Amino acid sequence: MIVCAITVCYDIGLMKRRGHQINIQIKRGLKFPFARRWLTAICRTVLDEEGAILPVEIECILTDDPTMQRLNMQFRNIDEPTDVLSFAFKDISIDAQAASFPAVPDSPEILGQIIVSFPMAVKQAATHGHGVDQELMLLVVHGMLHLLGYDHQVPADERKMKQREKHILKVLGERSRAV
Repeated sequence: MIVCAITVCYDIGLMKRRGHQINIQIKRGLKFPFARRWLTAICRTVLDEEGAILPVEIECILTDDPTMQRLNMQFRNIDEPTDVLSFAFKDISIDAQAASFPAVPDSPEILGQIIVSFPMAVKQAATHGHGVDQELMLLVVHGMLHLLGYDHQVPADERKMKQREKHILKVLGERSRAV
């Protein structure tokens, strides 16, 4: 299990399949109306679409705005809540692969954590005129892509990341319509 920077209580759900381990944590008291397996499916779809073959471990945490504001201040020096934060535990860029620590045999590679503010997702969904489920999908996909090495600091990288987000959201939409 990944050690989390958040020091509040969470209900933990663990989903393991195809070697991937996806830990879903939801802050106690948060009125989260979706199933953990739905979040797990989003994470798995990103891994599948990005061709993740080796087993990986990811932690997806849903929390509140005060916790996100504290984390945003602590790690980005921005004193306001944000919608999603990603903490990659391993730099998977080509240059960093040679310098990375060896994996523990027979265990998944720990990619990192995605932390989503559920209240912020609700607000943004209303602002953008779509469902909270769509907003959460976007935020989780965005966070997962960061864990997989995507970034949006320069325009070319931003375009590439947006293209991958759009593609994966389309796949998720097609899968949800097929159910």
